[in-house]
Amino acid sequence: MSKIYLIKCKCCEQKFETNRVDQFFLNRLHQVSYNNDKQSLLRKQLNKINKPIMKTLRIYKELLGLKSKIRISKDFLRGKGANLGVFTHVDKRDDEITVFLFDVAIIEDDEFIILKRDKQC
Repeated sequence: MSKIYLIKCKCCEQKFETNRVDQFFLNRLHQVSYNNDKQSLLRKQLNKINKPIMKTLRIYKELLGLKSKIRISKDFLRGKGANLGVFTHVDKRDDEITVFLFDVAIIEDDEFIILKRDKQC
């Protein structure tokens, strides 16, 4: 005779009986619903970070077009909606530290920014 466990469903917190100690949900629908809600919350949290990054990247790529390098005013970029404080990584090459937004190098020059496509990406 197997042991019966009284478990609280992680989704609805309803108590139910089971003979498995590793069953955490009343049924499969509750498991799917719980996991969907959990992923939805994670996506919302990530959107706070990803949205300004992707918007700025879109603006940079649009301005670069087919060019490999452009010099553009910081005020113009702000006016387009770019967030000048976002970047994805920093790389040190030839003793110079360069900030990148994916494959676009961002080089600050007083009131201007130089956007340059990275050949190594």
